[in-house]
Amino acid sequence: MRIVDNHHWNAPPRMESPYLFVSNKSPETSSTAYSDELMKMLDVGATSSWWYETRNQVIWHAIRRYPISGALWDIGSGLGEVSSYLTSVGAECVAVEPNRLGAQVSSEKGVLSIQGDLHALELPVSSIEAVGLFDVLEHLDNADDVLSEIYRVLGSEGKLFLTVPATKWLWSASDDLAGHHLRYTRKKIRQQLNNAGFEVLSIRYFFFSLVLPILILRAVPYRLGIRSLIDDTKLVQKKSGWMSRLITKVEVALCGKIPIGTSLMIVATKKSL
Repeated sequence: MRIVDNHHWNAPPRMESPYLFVSNKSPETSSTAYSDELMKMLDVGATSSWWYETRNQVIWHAIRRYPISGALWDIGSGLGEVSSYLTSVGAECVAVEPNRLGAQVSSEKGVLSIQGDLHALELPVSSIEAVGLFDVLEHLDNADDVLSEIYRVLGSEGKLFLTVPATKWLWSASDDLAGHHLRYTRKKIRQQLNNAGFEVLSIRYFFFSLVLPILILRAVPYRLGIRSLIDDTKLVQKKSGWMSRLITKVEVALCGKIPIGTSLMIVATKKSL
């Protein structure tokens, strides 16, 4: 896909390699929540982690359920964990990440990647057909502004796919350390999207199998003033064995069928005029 030719930008990103573009207004410093050091550490386990594998399959299931035309623009793509998986199963993706290391790593995975943020790209109105925000919205100070820009660049029948952390009473030190502003409820994310002009097509809980462990090992100790006994870096680096693969299959099969989970998978589109 020739992103410059297809989108007719006034100031398109410059190409640094066949898969890496850099926005002319790329931020000098990363606006992401994670440092380069932490991103490197997370990348070690991403390819074999059951947590990433489960989330990727839940996202892919949602995309197959609500098909898209054209590429999915993965905003705040990190190291390309989602984009590289979707590319491997046949989806077309563009990874957009302000952190230089993240954009470079995702490009090395064969994903068309842009270092920059969505506002800096200055995409034309209604120029893309699908956007992904995967565990990004909860980090943003300007979440409503980002949703407004997504609304502007998304086509009239385009779709927005999101994952966010869920269940308020699971808040713990891990949320503080990750820079989360909140854990979402279905009501809260629906309201935020509605206010931004979107119609929610689907909201589904997943990671129901983590609710009890996180409650016991994180949330309860946090409320007692005890530091979390398990953190996200250990969780996502946990390699996938036969039990983990079984849990992944169960999680994907039961996504949305159990009314509780540590994450939400949301699909939305523009409201009909």
